[in-house]
Parts: sequence; structure tokens; C-alpha cells
Amino acid sequence: MRTYTLLLMLFCAPALLLAQASPQPETKHLSPKQLVERAIEYWRDSSSYTAATMVIHRDDWERSLSLISWTSGRKKSLVRFTAPAKDAGSASLTLDNEMWSFAPKINRVIKIPSSMMHQSWMGSDFSYNDLSKTDD
Repeated sequence: MRTYTLLLMLFCAPALLLAQASPQPETKHLSPKQLVERAIEYWRDSSSYTAATMVIHRDDWERSLSLISWTSGRKKSLVRFTAPAKDAGSASLTLDNEMWSFAPKINRVIKIPSSMMHQSWMGSDFSYNDLSKTDD
């Protein structure tokens, strides 16, 4: 549940604020679910680009990862890490419900098998499965 809350805060909150700031006449009688769907569509459109920093907090350490992300529709996304240097160039590609990871140290693309989809993504609380889900 914590992961979904983080996803909502990271991706949906700015869109909700934008949608609330400029209400459209046809949004007067929308259900909360429809309102969130419209806000996500407004934010995402047919494609999107995001630059972000992910901070991973643990009891004995903290780590920051800078990333850039592109989406095309609901089922295609690419996340590429830009910092720190040891993670720069690492990437995750999602097409439909399949995911691949690029490891620049070995110059290989690795298909993430379904048995690994619930494992931690880049040491964070997110799993590969969280990244591959759509908001359908």
C-alpha cells in the first residue's frame, strides 16, 4: 500500500492540482475515479517526459538517484538513471506487461522474468511489478 501511495503522490498529485486549478464545465458531475482518470490523462497526454530524483531512506544509509523518464501512452515507458556515476546509464524499459533492464557495466539487456517482478527495483521500495502496472 505504501508503494501505491508513493506512486500517487509522485505522479498524480501535480496533475490533480493542475486539474483543480482550471476546472472544465463538463467536470461538474464526475465521480472521484473519473476526476483522477482525467487528471492522469491531462498530465500524461499521449506521451510524457519527467526528470526526478528518487531518495531511498534506510535506517543506516540514504541514497539519491537522479532519473529521466519517458512514457508513450499507458503501456510504454523508459526510465534511465543519470546519477550517481555508478548507476548512470542503467535503464528499465516497459512494454505492455513485460520489462527489460539495461546494465551498462556489462553492456547487456536483461529481460526481467515474472519470477523477479516482485523484487526491489534499484534498491527502492518499488518493485519491478509496480513499474509495469498501468492505471487501467
